[in-house]
Amino acid sequence: MQKKTSLLLTYAEKRKHYKKIIKEKLIKGRMLVEETRNDPHLPLRPKKQTHTYYFVMEIWESHFSNILNKEGTTDAG
Repeated sequence: MQKKTSLLLTYAEKRKHYKKIIKEKLIKGRMLVEETRNDPHLPLRPKKQTHTYYFVMEIWESHFSNILNKEGTTDAG
């Protein structure tokens, strides 16, 4: 019985979160429609990135070397 109750609580939490996300998306959509009425070209403009990520070149080299050289060979041919 305890397991069933915990599953129901988990389901209720997930459903509540889902409904919240849907409501937020609906509000954002309505805001976009209102903004578009003032500036019709707004949806066509590129969106600004929220985060900028910087990677050190050595990390890229190591990453791609591991992926592309799975056999561990050092010979190019």
